[in-house]
Amino acid sequence: LPPRDGYGEALKAVKEQLRRIPNSGIGYGLNRYLGDKQAESEPDILFNYLGQFERTLPQSNLFQLDRPLQAGYGHENGRTHALEINAYVLGGALQLEWLFNPDQLPVEQIARLADRFQAELVGLIDHCLQKEGREFTPSDFDLAGLSETEFARVAALLGPAGLANTSDIYPLTPTQAGILYHTLRTPDSEIYFEQISCAFSGDLQLDKLKLAWQRLADRHPLLRTRFLWSQLETPLQIVQRALDFPWEELDWRDRPVTE
Repeated sequence: LPPRDGYGEALKAVKEQLRRIPNSGIGYGLNRYLGDKQAESEPDILFNYLGQFERTLPQSNLFQLDRPLQAGYGHENGRTHALEINAYVLGGALQLEWLFNPDQLPVEQIARLADRFQAELVGLIDHCLQKEGREFTPSDFDLAGLSETEFARVAALLGPAGLANTSDIYPLTPTQAGILYHTLRTPDSEIYFEQISCAFSGDLQLDKLKLAWQRLADRHPLLRTRFLWSQLETPLQIVQRALDFPWEELDWRDRPVTE
């Protein structure tokens, strides 16, 4: 059956589920085989992704891999699962192998399952090809520790363009949170307001000065950081990928020095 919330939501859900696996699954095999086998519940279907074979084998003009080895275990060993599906990339295409015992699972049933499996893959591919840009999920900004609901609220506040221009999201430090709190409570206070005045002598080239500030912003993420707190339970720092550094020129040469 098609995903209830569409292919996009299904892909995001699987992505988040995989990224929540501790240590990317390292140590699972050790814990599994050291544990109580009687307490384990073995599924009937096994999925294996074997990777991209072109990347694991050296390039050769004389020999090319036609297809990988069929079985990774001897014929004398018993099959551990009723159905085993092995996936790998060969020749730039995804390959699937369905291994099963025809005395246990009818060939016609597996053929229908494979056809439906292929149809769903085509649907996922078509969905991705229709997307113009990347779609983000909470795990893309793991330092913020946002739930799916909180991330959806942040995404709505930033908008598609703002989220695409975001390189990182993280909470405020205690000092920053204190400054924000006092600033919002007393907006007319200048306790945290600092102004720097510089005098330049000689021929001031404003275009080069502006370019220098822009390059500083491009180099240092701190100068591209904005703060988001409205409609959020916890304020956040939003680091933008790119920023047109704000620049305002005021010509006061015709005013008296006393002003």
